[in-house]
Amino acid sequence: MTSIANLAIKLLGTAIGFAIIIATIYVWILPTLFNGYKTYSFLVIGSICSAVLSSYWCYISTNENISPIARYVICSFGGIIVAALVVIFSLFIILNVRGS
Repeated sequence: MTSIANLAIKLLGTAIGFAIIIATIYVWILPTLFNGYKTYSFLVIGSICSAVLSSYWCYISTNENISPIARYVICSFGGIIVAALVVIFSLFIILNVRGS
């Protein structure tokens, strides 16, 4: 498997994993333990953590021969995409399970 396909699988796995964790917190843990507690902090923290982790994986997976600026832009773009996917997946799961 090529390194790009391997990186894509890692990034998609990161997005799905963090989305499941965030949805579990909002759907199961918060209503059970803290009834009536409404916050977006878990969604924000989860998306930031997934962006940092995916940016790190992009950084170690990219070629070292390209310029540092291009490498930084690629890593940042990968982190932004994964963070957006985490928010979309999480909200999709939360709204389908709990309702709006």
